[in-house]
Amino acid sequence: MKAIEELQQWFESGKDYETGVFLYHQLGYSLVLKKLFAKGPNNYTRPKLESELKKILAKNSEKKVVKPKIKKVVVQTKQSENRNNLSKKQNNDPVQRFSEPQVQGYVYEDLPDQLKYETQYRIRLFKEANAHHYRLDSLEDPIQIKASCKIILENFDKIQELWERLDYYLKYKIVLPETEKKTNVKDISKLDPFELIKKRNNLRSNLTKNRKKLITLKETNKINLINQKIAHWEIELSAIDEKIKGNE
Repeated sequence: MKAIEELQQWFESGKDYETGVFLYHQLGYSLVLKKLFAKGPNNYTRPKLESELKKILAKNSEKKVVKPKIKKVVVQTKQSENRNNLSKKQNNDPVQRFSEPQVQGYVYEDLPDQLKYETQYRIRLFKEANAHHYRLDSLEDPIQIKASCKIILENFDKIQELWERLDYYLKYKIVLPETEKKTNVKDISKLDPFELIKKRNNLRSNLTKNRKKLITLKETNKINLINQKIAHWEIELSAIDEKIKGNE
């Protein structure tokens, strides 16, 4: 029996969790979700597993419908085309997109200030997602696992958006207007030297205090939460240090 037929039978039967995990390992692509589902059923993983398997079943059903071919003309840069092709091969898996190639043929120093900031921000998003990805194996609390997965997926959606903005500039020499979501980003490029130093000192103080807390803590949930905060602060501190060096 083909895997997709087994999946149809799974929905018609009792939707056994372990069988569903096995089917997702055969038919799914996201390494993050595979690790998540393997940790066992809970109030988050069970409905998430069913939702992902429904998507897979729906996609396979769509493949059986023959649609007329419509010729499309898409304007895009060569770099964007290469990344889109890579993305299709990897089925948009966020972990595999860690190795997404950078845009070639541009000099960072020649970029407008806004795109310089976005380049640094994209790197910080990558580092934060990478840190959460490698922390998944050590997490036990479903709430913490869900939070880390959410950060990974959201960060890579934002990274893709920033790549597209850079591609557009390289093609047309126009910086696209910022989206509303961007207002939630801590834009350190707008801080003056005094504010940068103040921000850096506050981050260093927070890191010192919370690293000391880790020595005495025993509760796994609290330890994981503080480790997440430390990882975020370290990324932000690194960006501020680079900005300060650039101003010297």
